[in-house]
Amino acid sequence: MKSQAESLLAKGGLSYTLSELIAIIFYWLGLLITVVVAMNAVNLTVAADLLNRIVLYIPNIIVAIFILIIGMFMATVLRNVVRTAATNSGLSHVNLLAKIVEVVVVVFAVMIALEQLNIASRIIELVITITLGSFGLAFALAFGFGCQDLAKKAVTDLITKIKGK
Repeated sequence: MKSQAESLLAKGGLSYTLSELIAIIFYWLGLLITVVVAMNAVNLTVAADLLNRIVLYIPNIIVAIFILIIGMFMATVLRNVVRTAATNSGLSHVNLLAKIVEVVVVVFAVMIALEQLNIASRIIELVITITLGSFGLAFALAFGFGCQDLAKKAVTDLITKIKGK
């Protein structure tokens, strides 16, 4: 009986079991640490520092992968929750709404994983700010043009009320 992790690895094109994959990762990690120690013993400090930085960066990669896995899991859960709630509420376009929620959660998970890897964190912040600002502007324009008559009536009523006093 295959576990879900092994079937996920098979879908990704890996023929290893989960335990074999973990063993391979630890083998290469041990090999890198051994090479770092050997280079320090031979006083090749520049190369040893480079390999040491690689070894110290590996936990960031593991955490980023963990964040992506949790993000995809939460995206699936939230997609199903939104689909169920929207269906029970009688809303139309349930699948579109559920897909939007899923995509937003996955995008945020990817951004958090990239920040964990220290990859262009300032660019990611700017992209989020620009995107949210664009959505806010689009909403304001749509609301302004769509409710133009209501705003005109509200301002007219306010001016009439002020003049009446």
